[in-house]
Amino acid sequence: MYLTTGRIEVSCDNCDLKYETWYTGKVFVYETAEGEKFRGCYTDGWCYDCNKLSRIENIESHDFNTEILNAYTEKEKLNSELEILSQGFFNKLRNKQKKKEITNQIDLVKKAINYFYQKQKMAQFRETKPKCLNCFGDNTEVVLFDDNLSSLKFKHKCGGKLHISNCSHCDVIPSYIIKTTVLDTEGHFLRTEDLILDCLDDERSLIDEFNNCLKDAISHL
Repeated sequence: MYLTTGRIEVSCDNCDLKYETWYTGKVFVYETAEGEKFRGCYTDGWCYDCNKLSRIENIESHDFNTEILNAYTEKEKLNSELEILSQGFFNKLRNKQKKKEITNQIDLVKKAINYFYQKQKMAQFRETKPKCLNCFGDNTEVVLFDDNLSSLKFKHKCGGKLHISNCSHCDVIPSYIIKTTVLDTEGHFLRTEDLILDCLDDERSLIDEFNNCLKDAISHL
Protein backbone atom coordinates (compact mmCIF):
# COMPACT_ATOMS: atom_id res chain seq x y z
CA MET A 1 0.00 0.00 0.00
CA TYR A 2 1.24 3.49 -0.84
CA LEU A 3 0.84 6.62 1.27
CA THR A 4 2.12 10.03 0.21
CA THR A 5 5.07 11.45 2.07
CA GLY A 6 5.70 15.18 1.80
CA ARG A 7 8.65 17.34 2.86
CA ILE A 8 7.50 20.30 4.92
CA GLU A 9 9.07 23.11 6.91
CA VAL A 10 7.63 23.88 10.35
CA SER A 11 8.39 27.24 11.93
CA CYS A 12 7.15 29.56 14.66
CA ASP A 13 6.42 33.24 14.05
CA ASN A 14 7.68 34.25 17.50
CA CYS A 15 10.87 32.28 18.11
CA ASP A 16 13.69 30.51 16.28
CA LEU A 17 11.84 27.18 15.95
CA LYS A 18 12.37 26.02 12.40
CA TYR A 19 12.92 22.53 11.05
CA GLU A 20 12.25 20.40 7.99
CA THR A 21 10.71 16.97 8.17
CA TRP A 22 9.15 14.28 6.05
CA TYR A 23 5.47 14.17 6.92
CA THR A 24 3.66 10.95 6.09
CA GLY A 25 0.34 9.30 6.69
CA LYS A 26 0.00 6.66 9.38
CA VAL A 27 -1.51 3.21 8.98
CA PHE A 28 -2.99 1.93 12.21
CA VAL A 29 -5.97 -0.02 13.46
CA TYR A 30 -7.70 -0.43 16.79
CA GLU A 31 -8.29 -3.86 18.25
CA THR A 32 -11.20 -4.24 20.64
CA ALA A 33 -11.24 -6.55 23.67
CA GLU A 34 -13.32 -8.93 21.53
CA GLY A 35 -10.61 -9.05 18.86
CA GLU A 36 -12.40 -6.91 16.25
CA LYS A 37 -10.28 -4.48 14.26
CA PHE A 38 -11.26 -1.16 12.72
CA ARG A 39 -9.28 1.58 11.04
CA GLY A 40 -8.00 4.50 13.07
CA CYS A 41 -7.71 8.00 11.71
CA TYR A 42 -5.30 10.76 12.64
CA THR A 43 -5.05 14.52 12.75
CA ASP A 44 -2.30 17.10 13.17
CA GLY A 45 -1.10 17.67 16.71
CA TRP A 46 1.77 18.85 18.84
CA CYS A 47 3.54 16.21 20.89
CA TYR A 48 5.21 17.80 23.91
CA ASP A 49 7.36 14.70 24.47
CA CYS A 50 8.65 14.65 20.88
CA ASN A 51 8.63 18.49 20.93
CA LYS A 52 7.39 18.70 17.37
CA LEU A 53 4.38 18.58 15.09
CA SER A 54 3.17 15.01 14.84
CA ARG A 55 0.35 12.79 13.70
CA ILE A 56 -1.92 12.06 16.66
CA GLU A 57 -5.08 10.01 17.05
CA ASN A 58 -8.30 11.67 15.96
CA ILE A 59 -10.82 10.61 18.60
CA GLU A 60 -13.20 13.54 18.23
CA SER A 61 -16.65 12.60 19.47
CA HIS A 62 -19.28 12.30 16.77
CA ASP A 63 -22.87 11.11 16.88
CA PHE A 64 -23.21 8.43 14.21
CA ASN A 65 -26.83 7.56 15.08
CA THR A 66 -28.16 9.09 11.84
CA GLU A 67 -25.60 7.23 9.73
CA ILE A 68 -26.33 3.97 11.55
CA LEU A 69 -30.10 4.38 11.11
CA ASN A 70 -29.70 5.19 7.40
CA ALA A 71 -27.40 2.20 6.98
CA TYR A 72 -29.90 -0.19 8.56
CA THR A 73 -32.68 1.24 6.37
CA GLU A 74 -30.65 0.71 3.21
CA LYS A 75 -29.59 -2.75 4.34
CA GLU A 76 -33.27 -3.73 4.67
CA LYS A 77 -34.04 -2.35 1.21
CA LEU A 78 -31.12 -4.19 -0.35
CA ASN A 79 -32.11 -7.42 1.37
CA SER A 80 -35.66 -7.03 0.03
CA GLU A 81 -34.38 -6.47 -3.49
CA LEU A 82 -32.09 -9.48 -3.17
CA GLU A 83 -34.99 -11.62 -2.00
CA ILE A 84 -37.12 -10.57 -5.01
CA LEU A 85 -34.30 -11.38 -7.44
CA SER A 86 -33.88 -14.80 -5.81
CA GLN A 87 -37.50 -15.92 -6.32
CA GLY A 88 -37.95 -18.57 -8.97
CA PHE A 89 -35.44 -20.74 -10.79
CA PHE A 90 -35.12 -18.57 -13.92
CA ASN A 91 -34.83 -15.38 -11.88
CA LYS A 92 -31.87 -16.89 -10.05
CA LEU A 93 -30.12 -17.58 -13.36
CA ARG A 94 -30.97 -14.25 -15.00
CA ASN A 95 -30.05 -12.09 -12.04
CA LYS A 96 -26.83 -13.78 -10.97
CA GLN A 97 -24.60 -10.76 -11.67
CA LYS A 98 -27.09 -8.29 -10.18
CA LYS A 99 -27.39 -10.40 -7.03
CA LYS A 100 -23.63 -10.45 -6.69
CA GLU A 101 -23.53 -6.64 -6.92
CA ILE A 102 -26.25 -6.26 -4.29
CA THR A 103 -24.54 -8.78 -2.01
CA ASN A 104 -21.34 -6.73 -2.27
CA GLN A 105 -23.30 -3.58 -1.42
CA ILE A 106 -24.83 -5.29 1.60
CA ASP A 107 -21.35 -6.33 2.79
CA LEU A 108 -20.20 -2.73 2.44
CA VAL A 109 -23.17 -1.46 4.45
CA LYS A 110 -22.43 -4.05 7.17
CA LYS A 111 -18.82 -2.87 7.34
CA ALA A 112 -19.98 0.73 7.55
CA ILE A 113 -22.42 -0.07 10.37
CA ASN A 114 -19.69 -1.81 12.35
CA TYR A 115 -17.29 1.05 11.68
CA PHE A 116 -19.81 3.67 12.87
CA TYR A 117 -20.62 1.62 15.98
CA GLN A 118 -16.98 1.13 16.91
CA LYS A 119 -16.08 4.78 16.38
CA GLN A 120 -19.05 5.96 18.41
CA LYS A 121 -18.37 3.48 21.20
CA MET A 122 -14.72 4.48 21.42
CA ALA A 123 -15.59 8.19 21.54
CA GLN A 124 -18.12 7.58 24.33
CA PHE A 125 -15.95 5.42 26.59
CA ARG A 126 -12.43 6.63 25.82
CA GLU A 127 -10.66 7.70 29.04
CA THR A 128 -7.27 8.83 27.73
CA LYS A 129 -6.11 11.72 25.58
CA PRO A 130 -5.11 11.26 21.92
CA LYS A 131 -1.77 9.49 21.63
CA CYS A 132 1.15 10.60 19.49
CA LEU A 133 1.61 8.07 16.70
CA ASN A 134 5.39 8.39 16.92
CA CYS A 135 6.11 7.89 20.63
CA PHE A 136 2.58 6.81 21.75
CA GLY A 137 2.64 9.27 24.64
CA ASP A 138 -0.51 11.25 25.48
CA ASN A 139 1.17 14.59 26.20
CA THR A 140 -0.44 15.99 23.06
CA GLU A 141 -2.62 18.78 21.77
CA VAL A 142 -4.62 18.98 18.54
CA VAL A 143 -3.35 21.61 16.09
CA LEU A 144 -5.74 23.07 13.51
CA PHE A 145 -4.46 25.20 10.64
CA ASP A 146 -6.11 27.97 8.65
CA ASP A 147 -6.00 28.36 4.86
CA ASN A 148 -2.60 30.04 5.16
CA LEU A 149 -1.27 27.00 7.06
CA SER A 150 -0.89 28.93 10.32
CA SER A 151 -2.06 27.35 13.56
CA LEU A 152 -5.38 28.61 14.89
CA LYS A 153 -5.86 28.13 18.66
CA PHE A 154 -2.61 26.33 19.34
CA LYS A 155 0.27 28.45 20.65
CA HIS A 156 3.90 27.35 20.81
CA LYS A 157 5.51 27.55 24.27
CA CYS A 158 6.83 30.99 23.32
CA GLY A 159 3.31 32.19 22.56
CA GLY A 160 3.76 32.18 18.79
CA LYS A 161 1.86 30.45 16.02
CA LEU A 162 3.13 27.50 14.06
CA HIS A 163 3.39 27.80 10.31
CA ILE A 164 3.85 25.11 7.64
CA SER A 165 5.59 25.94 4.38
CA ASN A 166 7.34 24.23 1.48
CA CYS A 167 4.30 21.98 0.95
CA SER A 168 5.09 21.57 -2.73
CA HIS A 169 3.60 18.74 -4.77
CA CYS A 170 7.09 18.32 -6.19
CA ASP A 171 8.19 17.14 -2.76
CA VAL A 172 5.46 14.51 -2.45
CA ILE A 173 6.61 10.94 -3.05
CA PRO A 174 4.95 7.56 -2.59
CA SER A 175 5.91 5.74 0.59
CA TYR A 176 5.49 1.98 0.64
CA ILE A 177 3.85 0.72 3.83
CA ILE A 178 4.19 -2.97 4.71
CA LYS A 179 3.30 -2.88 8.40
CA THR A 180 0.22 -1.90 10.37
CA THR A 181 0.39 -0.52 13.91
CA VAL A 182 -2.19 -2.14 16.20
CA LEU A 183 -3.49 -0.16 19.20
CA ASP A 184 -6.08 -0.93 21.83
CA THR A 185 -9.10 1.37 22.00
CA GLU A 186 -7.31 3.57 24.56
CA GLY A 187 -4.50 4.12 22.06
CA HIS A 188 -1.91 1.95 23.81
CA PHE A 189 0.56 0.28 21.47
CA LEU A 190 0.01 -3.47 21.16
CA ARG A 191 2.13 -4.64 18.23
CA THR A 192 2.84 -4.27 14.54
CA GLU A 193 1.50 -6.70 11.97
CA ASP A 194 1.79 -7.29 8.27
CA LEU A 195 -0.47 -4.97 6.31
CA ILE A 196 -4.11 -5.60 7.31
CA LEU A 197 -5.76 -4.92 3.98
CA ASP A 198 -9.37 -5.43 5.04
CA CYS A 199 -9.06 -2.75 7.76
CA LEU A 200 -7.37 -0.10 5.67
CA ASP A 201 -10.36 1.88 4.39
CA ASP A 202 -9.60 5.48 5.18
CA GLU A 203 -12.35 7.07 7.27
CA ARG A 204 -13.32 9.60 4.64
CA SER A 205 -13.07 7.19 1.70
CA LEU A 206 -15.09 4.56 3.58
CA ILE A 207 -17.88 7.02 4.33
CA ASP A 208 -17.76 8.39 0.76
CA GLU A 209 -17.90 4.86 -0.64
CA PHE A 210 -20.74 4.03 1.72
CA ASN A 211 -22.70 7.13 0.66
CA ASN A 212 -22.13 6.31 -3.01
CA CYS A 213 -23.36 2.80 -2.31
CA LEU A 214 -26.54 4.21 -0.79
CA LYS A 215 -27.12 6.54 -3.75
CA ASP A 216 -26.61 3.68 -6.18
CA ALA A 217 -28.90 1.45 -4.17
CA ILE A 218 -31.62 4.11 -4.09
CA SER A 219 -31.37 4.62 -7.84
CA HIS A 220 -32.17 0.93 -8.37
CA LEU A 221 -35.16 0.83 -6.04
